[in-house]
Formats: sequence, structure tokens, C-alpha cells
Amino acid sequence: MKKKNYLSIIMIAIATSVYGQLSFKQEVYDILKPYLLTKSADLDNDGTEDLVIVTVQPNVSGIFPESEENNIEIYLNKSGEFILQQVIKYYDGNMTNIDICDIDGDGLKDIVISNGAAHLTIYKQDENNMFSPCYTYSLSYTNIDQMKCIDLNNDGLTDIALFYSVYSSSGGGNISQIDILYQREPLVFDTVRLIPKEYPYNFDKYDIADINNDGLPDIVFFSNTGIESPNIYVLLNSIDGFVSPRIPILKEIKGIRCNNIALGYVNDDSLIDIVITAGSNNDPTLFIAYQKENEDLSFRISSIVTKDIPTYIEIVDLNNDSRNDIVIEHDLWQTISIFEQIDNEVFAPPVLYPDYFGNMGNNGWTFGDFNCDGLIDIFVPAIGSYFFLWNTSENKSSDIKTVTVNSLDNIRLFPNPVNDFLNFSIEKSTFQNVGELEFYLLSLDGKILKKLKIYSESNSINMLDLQSGIYLYKVMSKGELIKSGKIIKQ
Repeated sequence: MKKKNYLSIIMIAIATSVYGQLSFKQEVYDILKPYLLTKSADLDNDGTEDLVIVTVQPNVSGIFPESEENNIEIYLNKSGEFILQQVIKYYDGNMTNIDICDIDGDGLKDIVISNGAAHLTIYKQDENNMFSPCYTYSLSYTNIDQMKCIDLNNDGLTDIALFYSVYSSSGGGNISQIDILYQREPLVFDTVRLIPKEYPYNFDKYDIADINNDGLPDIVFFSNTGIESPNIYVLLNSIDGFVSPRIPILKEIKGIRCNNIALGYVNDDSLIDIVITAGSNNDPTLFIAYQKENEDLSFRISSIVTKDIPTYIEIVDLNNDSRNDIVIEHDLWQTISIFEQIDNEVFAPPVLYPDYFGNMGNNGWTFGDFNCDGLIDIFVPAIGSYFFLWNTSENKSSDIKTVTVNSLDNIRLFPNPVNDFLNFSIEKSTFQNVGELEFYLLSLDGKILKKLKIYSESNSINMLDLQSGIYLYKVMSKGELIKSGKIIKQ
């Protein structure tokens, strides 16, 4: 086959399923490449989601050409068509984690890669949208299990959190540790190592978000170790760093093995909730822990019986109705379940789609509006194939009634572009007319990043914890759209 510079090879299957308001068309493509990891982001600042795909060296040799193994492939999205921009050869073993962020604050997103040999590499983007390695970090004799790039101390610089385990004979086995790479100036990092001081010493999965609404991202994790398992904790962040000891939460979830965890806005309030997949073939369960208002780290727990063994989770608004849906992957059973939130805390029965090659894991899928139709799609790479779930749902943003005010100029968001704090102002007469407002800030891949209730004519919204790039916003009143647009974070 003639090599193409486009991410489209041979379609081998199409499947379409519809339930209620959400529907997807599945297209599967065969390709002679050992794809494994992926991440999407707007790399060239044109407002569309681009793709980075990683190939590996599979366990069985001779199936794929060596030239297609251990590569980083970068595709730019041009009006829904993915054009190959660059292929980077990776010579340091199989890659295990990928993230994309503006690591050095120059307005261009960079690529961060870690591998099974405990190495981390940053690939910096230049003005021609080409990438080259600029920084490396190494651990000794261990694998990096998870990695996340995020501004952890609100200084406007992106930090890196690395989660891994090391063997300890005194600790009776593996001990989990976290290395925080605090960036004090562009590409200069100070490392702080967090080591658990109380049992259990090993943690299985993590996520990071501002769980207590103080403006600083916190770490939530769980361990399946011990007779009281699962043990679920939060490690609170402060201006002086992460506070010890960790705080146990969700004690009601006992006697079932947790598989994964995700943090996000699930219901209609402005508090971060926790979604957990748990169980095996006999008791597969999706837990949603809704954070209670006016109570410190207290939750109401709801559970949904799922199909098969639920593992990886994504919290994302799939149909633009300003309400997050939940997507989970059943790794061993090679299926994807989509739970549509049809009303506040009310989910429709899941729609299942085959994940033909069961290639999920950290960064095993990615979400974004890949065909530029305003709806969030799903991309999944696999060894020897890849597939898209094209979102064919009704775009619910068109169903949201728009309130006409005397002038949209009465509502101002400034400065735009913004560096640190976004000011929201509305004239008193307009505010009295529309009443309580809600402000939503969304990423281009459909995730609700901030959700705030507006109670006065003047407000300040913290943007320090966000990467540079383009974001979408909505201003709502009682389910009706007041104003929407784009915000540029510098």
C-alpha cells in the first residue's frame, strides 16, 4: 500500500447504535502499525483538536516493520482531516504515558513522554509546529505508573506529578511514591518526593483536581490493600505544598475491588465529584460520589450496576447540554460503555460499543471534536488498527433557549487573552433581570473545567491553574443560555 500522510487507511467495519439522545457511528481502520497510546490537544492554536499517537515494540517480533515501532506520530487537524506533521523516533524503550501541555509558557503546547525504564522526556514545540527533546528526568529501577502535567502551586508554571512504586523489604513489598517536579522557571524543576508514612503504603490509581474548592489541585487516590479495602484518600494541597497526613474518604465503599478513579463535575452544583469503577465479573459497579455542599469532604454515594469489568473513566459533556456524561472502558471484555446524563444525577442505561482490540490503559483513548461538527468524538488506537466513535447525536446547544438581554455588552469577561484572573461583570439592571447565573469553562475536548455560580455583578475567576490555549465558555441562567464564546489563556 502506498504510504499516505493522512490518518485514514482501510475501513474494515462500521457500527451505529442509538439510545435516547446520544448516538455514535463506529469506524474501524486496519493499519500496519503497533499503535498504543494517544493524546489530543490543539497543537497549532487554530481551535481544532490535533492528535499525537505513540507506537511501541510489541511482544511478538516480525509482525510490524521496525521503522513503525517506538515512534511518536503527530497529526494536525485541518478542517477534519488529519495530516501527518512529524514522526519522532524514540530510542529509550516502550513509552507508557503521554501528556500535552505548554510546559515552558511560550504559548505553544509541548509533549511529555515517560517510559517503562523510568525516564521522562519533554519535547518542545517550535514556531513551525515541530518538536524536539529539551529535558529529561530519570528515576532509579522503577516504572512510572501515571503522570500528569498541571500547575500545582498557582505560580503560572506547569508542574509534573509522577506516580510510581518501589520495592521495600522493610515495608513488606511495594511502596508508592510521588515525585512532584515543581517548575520554578521555564524548564528548571525542583523535585519534592512524597512518601506515605502510614499503612497502606501502596496506592493503585490517582487523579488530581481541586477537591475542596480552595483554588489548589489536590490528589485523590485509592489502595486495594488490607482487609478494609478499598482505602480511598485525599492528599490536600496548600501554598506550602501537600499536607500530611492523607485524609480517608468514602469509607462507605468496602469489600469491593476498585479499578479506577476520575474527578470532575458530575451533577449541577459547583463541587468536584468522584467517579470510581469497581468489581469483577460478579459485581461490576460504577460508583458516583457526589460531594455535599457546605460540608468538608463529605459525599453522597450512588451506584450503577455495569456490564463486564469496568476500568478506565472519562467525564465529558458529549452533546453540549452543559451536563457531563460518563464513559467507561471494560478492558478485559473489549467494550466501551457510554452513560448519558439525561437529567441531574439521572443516567440512561449505557450504550455499549466494541473496543475490538482491547488496547486500553493510561492514555489508551482520547476525546475531542475531531471532525469539527461541534460534538465530542472518541479516538482509540490499537495494535494494528485504530477506530473512531463519531458522535452523531443531536447537538443540544441548539436546544438551549437563548435569553435576550438589552445588550450582550452588559456582560463582560476581561481581559481576553487572560494570564491569571478573568473578570466577570454584568450591569446591575441586567443581573436583576436574569437572576442567578452559572459560568462554565470548557476545554476543546468537552470537559467542564470550571463551574461557578454568579451571585453578584462583579466576580473574579482564577485561571492560573489552566494551560495556555483556547477555551470555551457559557453563561447560563436557569438552563437558558445568556452568552457564550472563547477565552484565550496565555
